Amino acid sequence: MAVTETQSTTESICAKYNWNRQQILDNALNEIKTHKLKISKDTFRKRVDRCLEKHDGDIIDECNDVQDNALDRISRYEDENVYLRKQLSQIKSENNKLRMKSYIATEIAGLLKEEIATIDFDKFHINIKKALTGENHLVMPITDVHYGEIIDPYAINEKNSYNTDISKRRHIELFKEAVSMAQLNNCSTLDIPVLGDIFSGNIHDELKETNEAPITKLIVDYYKFICGAIVSLKNVFKEINLHCVVGNHSRINPKWQSKNKSYDNYEYILYSFLKDKFDSVDGINVIVSDSTVLFANIGGMTWKLEHGDAYRGGSAFVSPWGTVSRDNFKDYMIYSELDKKPDAVLMGHWHSAGWLPMQGNNIPIIEAPSLVGPGEYSMLNLHSAYNAAGLLVVVSDGDIYSQRIVKLNHIR
Repeated sequence: MAVTETQSTTESICAKYNWNRQQILDNALNEIKTHKLKISKDTFRKRVDRCLEKHDGDIIDECNDVQDNALDRISRYEDENVYLRKQLSQIKSENNKLRMKSYIATEIAGLLKEEIATIDFDKFHINIKKALTGENHLVMPITDVHYGEIIDPYAINEKNSYNTDISKRRHIELFKEAVSMAQLNNCSTLDIPVLGDIFSGNIHDELKETNEAPITKLIVDYYKFICGAIVSLKNVFKEINLHCVVGNHSRINPKWQSKNKSYDNYEYILYSFLKDKFDSVDGINVIVSDSTVLFANIGGMTWKLEHGDAYRGGSAFVSPWGTVSRDNFKDYMIYSELDKKPDAVLMGHWHSAGWLPMQGNNIPIIEAPSLVGPGEYSMLNLHSAYNAAGLLVVVSDGDIYSQRIVKLNHIR
């Protein structure tokens, strides 16, 4: 393109934005691409400035009254100032929204803490007469509970049904099976990786509209239930360890974020309350991760625990294994520099059960299934519909000794 043609194009672009320099530069890359200008953004800016100078000069030549010309230029600069003030106002508005969310989260945490301090735990008993013995560990991940979500069985041809009552009964069934497996494998220590998406959350409008109760009520209800379960299980196990990381469904912000990801999450509030409750109880340890990845020592093995939403291999539920395996190897190289080398990786998020080796390393990546099971989203979008289930793993002498999938979809 000739120089004169480029100048002509630049002038037409300037005229398009009414010679408003700020608006022109804000749209520079798009205009360069649209008009196929083989110039950099910086070169484009210089040509825009020359055009603006020429534009002002033309006005001076055409106007006999210099004062009118000055007023015209002032008017243009005022337009730019109005535009800039509008942008600044939008930025301030977004900042205020974020600050308000932070205030709301803090207020919610305070109010919940007052309520939780006065409530009674749910009571139920594991049918066993004496405490378990042995040196082995039983690993029982709790992940993708989606507590509060209602799944209409008739909307998905009765593939699944779900509400808070069903969720509790599935939990209890998993706890009973855990005790039985612990008896068979000499496990006196129960490790519970809590891997996130405990609550259905408010990240989608349809969830806000169809959840069984507001998030604050669900936090209190689940806290009462899980505390009662832990107290009951402590009568069976010599030691119980909860290893807690957040998921993506319970986040406060509608969009996935990196900064403050753990803190801007309702699960972090739940985990913190659990830690406060059991910190003074012998034999019950609650570890709350400030990071989305937690390295835990379980049965002489280093476990890398995470929710799993950081891996973006295709859409959710769609064969993530290639990407998960590859990116875990990247993580392995990163964390190796910090002397954090896992012997096993455990995650949720994908609502299915699986076991695969890390690419480039013979380290197992274990995918824990969901307690919620398939729903309208996964079924109607033609994703995988792995049934609701739990996972139990026996760790002995620094190695994985046995594992079992506990089917839970029949509990409705």
